[in-house]
Amino acid sequence: MNTAKAIGEVAGKSITRALAHSTKVVPLNMPEWERWFNFKTFNDPQLMRMLEAAARFILDVRAGNRCPWQVLVGSTNAGKTHLARRCWQWWDRAGKWKKILGKFGEANVVRSGQFVRWVDFIRECYNKDSSRADDLIDDEFVVIDDIGAGTDTRKWMADKLYAIVEHRCDAPNKSTLITANLSLEQIAAEFDPRIAGRLIRNGSDKVVNVKVPDFCLRK
Repeated sequence: MNTAKAIGEVAGKSITRALAHSTKVVPLNMPEWERWFNFKTFNDPQLMRMLEAAARFILDVRAGNRCPWQVLVGSTNAGKTHLARRCWQWWDRAGKWKKILGKFGEANVVRSGQFVRWVDFIRECYNKDSSRADDLIDDEFVVIDDIGAGTDTRKWMADKLYAIVEHRCDAPNKSTLITANLSLEQIAAEFDPRIAGRLIRNGSDKVVNVKVPDFCLRK
């Protein structure tokens, strides 16, 4: 997809309006998304693409589209975790609520979701507690942050990570956002080639690989 076309601005479009009409593919007002995510792109095409990917992920979840999926990989301190946390905060405050029509009228239900730092999950498994693994497979909304963490345990954790992404990448009612300070090639080499393959199963446009300076060095 041509980045210039994908990030075309629509004057007067607000984030709220975009969310309300997210069943359609709409051009994004990137300055507003920058404010909403509190994320500066410095007009860097890679950062703009990453921001757009995070915004479209939220729009897909909000619209109830099939299997919202986004993977952000690459440079450390690029802003991947910042965007992932903002997506999680939106879900935790607003996205998790779903209206259903029951026997006695309309009701709000809370859908399951979680934000997990991969290194924390590794620590839990080391301590003989792998109960979270089932939730990471089953929850409707999951953010897994920094799967490159825990360098001495990548091979050991490969099977668990593979099971999670395998069960989620084609699930129609599950939304998944994954970040890593590794490239797909590094994930294949240091975890398992099958994992890298699952990460791109929903299309190469669902994986954003950034190589940008550390946030503190940007101007």
